[in-house]
Amino acid sequence: MHFLWVLLAISAVLVAVQGQPQPACDSVGDASPVCRCTSTRVNCKNAGLTDVPTGIPSGTRKLDLSGNRITSLPKMVFDGLSRLDTLDLSDNKISSIDAGAFGGLGYSVDTLDLSNNELVTLEKGVFRGLRGLLKIYLSDNNLIELKNNSFGTHRSLSIFNCNNNKLTTIDAGFFSRYPKLAYLYLSRNNLASLPPGVFDNLSKLWSLDLSNNELESLDDAAIFKDLSGAGFIDLRLNKLKRLASGIFSKSNLIKLKFLALQNNSLSVIENGAFDNLPSLQSLDLQYNPLENVDCGIVPTQDMSPSLERFSVSCTCEIKPLYSCPNFAWVGVKTRCEDMWTTIIRISLDCSTAAPMARSAAHASGTTSTNWITLAAQWLFSNLFIRD
Repeated sequence: MHFLWVLLAISAVLVAVQGQPQPACDSVGDASPVCRCTSTRVNCKNAGLTDVPTGIPSGTRKLDLSGNRITSLPKMVFDGLSRLDTLDLSDNKISSIDAGAFGGLGYSVDTLDLSNNELVTLEKGVFRGLRGLLKIYLSDNNLIELKNNSFGTHRSLSIFNCNNNKLTTIDAGFFSRYPKLAYLYLSRNNLASLPPGVFDNLSKLWSLDLSNNELESLDDAAIFKDLSGAGFIDLRLNKLKRLASGIFSKSNLIKLKFLALQNNSLSVIENGAFDNLPSLQSLDLQYNPLENVDCGIVPTQDMSPSLERFSVSCTCEIKPLYSCPNFAWVGVKTRCEDMWTTIIRISLDCSTAAPMARSAAHASGTTSTNWITLAAQWLFSNLFIRD
């Protein structure tokens, strides 16, 4: 009978505390059954939490709540943590964040990680109080839109990562409030178009990743006009069909080094599209169904003196490049994706119904591909040509 009463008592205690937030730290510096606590750090990673714990010391600067089962963040849940600078909530199951959830944090928070959660929408004003924010990570959620009213000005924000969501819509001017933004990641979303002026006022932006979306066109000819500090633009794995002549050349991209356009549906690139890119080192156009290729689509020595690599799919459509006045210069930099060599060292057999690239050995009468010769050519060429 005594044993039965003990079991009943334990059950009553469990019922009483079920669903209640657990204390993080008994006191500063003490070990805790929930979190590991020091004077400035509280580590609750993989602690099995379903709610944000209580009792987090007010002097905490770094709070790690990653790898738990937290589903929501109620209003003022972090009240009193005015010295916090890093808040990691990644790898939870958060699907809702109340407006004011970060209200007690003050201006000290510079890093907020909400990646790999279950967010679909963001409440109005949810991030407005975080004026000192430098980095925000929202990747691997289910967000469908980025709305101006969910965010504040965040004038010091330098990293915005929203990779691998389900974004279809971004409010016009959304990023223009972040003049110090340096890294913008929007890869692996469902963006079919971009609003006019979406990248205005971003002269500090260095890296822009728009790869693996549904973009079919860049309708705003001035969309990149303010990206004078950009060094890397990634537009791979979209559905772009056409590039207008001024889309890059009239955008003042004086620091652009890497431009990735492979795996699109590009059939038309207007002449001069890649002019006025003085710092360009790598241009990738592989796996595009290019048609009517003209000398005007390739970078020239006077416009892009720093060019080291121009990658294309070596089909018969690019044969006109052999007749270009600057072919001696651009040919040694033009790489075929599957030939391990530069275009200047191969010829194109366009006499068959299914055109294909062939090596220089074929041109001399060899009936089958001499891979040893091709490898030797590649090795020899790379002794003198920088990739």
